[in-house]
Amino acid sequence: MNTFDGDFKQSERCGRQKNQIILPVIIITSGRNLSQAQTGTNRAKAQKRLQSARFVVYFYVRTQKGEKNALTYEDALSYIHNTLKFGVKPGLERIRELMDRLGGVQDGLRCVHIAGTNGKGSTATMISEALMAAGYKTGLFTSPYIVDFRERIQINGEYIEKSALVSAVKRVKAAADAMVSCGFEHPTEFELITAAAFLAFAEQKCDYVVLETGLGGRLDSTNVIKSPEVCVITSISMDHMNVLGDTIELIASEKAGIIKPGADTVLYADNPASAAEIIRRAAADAGSRCFSPDMGRLKIISEDITGSRFEYGGLLIRINFAGEHQIKNAATALCAIERLRARGARISDEDITRGFAAARIPARFEVIEGTLRVIIDGGHNEDGVKTLCASLDALGIERPTVIMGMLRDKAYEKCISMAASRAGAFIAVDIDNPRALGRSEVKAVAARYTAAYDAEKDGALALARSLTPPGGTILICGSLYLASELREAAIKMNKGG
Repeated sequence: MNTFDGDFKQSERCGRQKNQIILPVIIITSGRNLSQAQTGTNRAKAQKRLQSARFVVYFYVRTQKGEKNALTYEDALSYIHNTLKFGVKPGLERIRELMDRLGGVQDGLRCVHIAGTNGKGSTATMISEALMAAGYKTGLFTSPYIVDFRERIQINGEYIEKSALVSAVKRVKAAADAMVSCGFEHPTEFELITAAAFLAFAEQKCDYVVLETGLGGRLDSTNVIKSPEVCVITSISMDHMNVLGDTIELIASEKAGIIKPGADTVLYADNPASAAEIIRRAAADAGSRCFSPDMGRLKIISEDITGSRFEYGGLLIRINFAGEHQIKNAATALCAIERLRARGARISDEDITRGFAAARIPARFEVIEGTLRVIIDGGHNEDGVKTLCASLDALGIERPTVIMGMLRDKAYEKCISMAASRAGAFIAVDIDNPRALGRSEVKAVAARYTAAYDAEKDGALALARSLTPPGGTILICGSLYLASELREAAIKMNKGG
């Protein structure tokens, strides 16, 4: 047991040495003892008293090398998901403290940092695939997941190994527990996942990491990184207004918070003028050069339900994402790759074409062919659903049977009205999320435009199949959570299961 005398801020950092967790045991302030286990509403008072401490006494608990890892994969996921009770709390204080305790490993990673309202996942995946095609070991961090939790943390196109995730979560949990013991707030779910991803990417010695923000940018936990190579801002529109602000300018300002000195900034070409101006101004203020794709260099060759072919600056490219918006996302990814090349990355034209042709991501206008065509799209805000409907119109997909659920904090009336007005029939379902809009409310909006039904999720596809004519289409949309819940069942249905 060691005793530290002096400023608490210098002695509060627990768990800095390898295989060692350090916990404060006794705090002596003006002759009074303060328990190490301050929780709840007393935590803020506890931290204030800790910071005025004259003496801090610690136990050093050393773990043994080769100690059996008692945490299972299921335990690791349960630990992460159980932290949902701490809510969504934008801010960098907790993640900075957490990463400090984990050795600041994120500062050794070369990152492409991506923020925006829509298009982040597709853009990130295309950049990642091009880097992999060029031979770089590439980490990819995205959210949310559709098929498997480990989608969120990928290395060279493969989900993180379960054992590697368990190892990272074990270290993150120890650091988070030490934080709480020192009087800090417990990290949120997304902060824990972000920290685990940084640990995994550092452990695997990734050459590049493509990093997607979770919410906003300025206060998102991924913004703990100091010096990204390239900052990418994708399409900006109205979403998460309760957190990011209720105007496009305020939202753009939050997204611009990822821009940092020394990094190049790449901006999606078709953003609202006021949002684009804010991004450019933020880049100028940070001393970051700002680039956008030159759409005059782009020529669309063909589009169909399976994807698009286009030419950009003489380079012929095929992508597996349908819709004109995905061509614009690809142009954004190309611009980011051009900036990486300018900064020394060796990525050939062939690497780009191979990488983009390999890029796939679930629930982004994903087509499942079978006895009936099923399209799954995660569009969940006004701009996303508007883009989805534009793709349906452009591809000649008429009167699909729509299965839809939405979150209450979205512009749900506008979204439901756009989908329902194109539907031959509409089935409202619940989403397993505390922010979900009840299916009776979804149905009530849809009934103004088309024949509307409601169903339990496990019966929705069977009802949709009975309502859809031969050769018709079932569309699942409104939420990435819903896409995740119904995707496997849709695949099974179309295989005759």
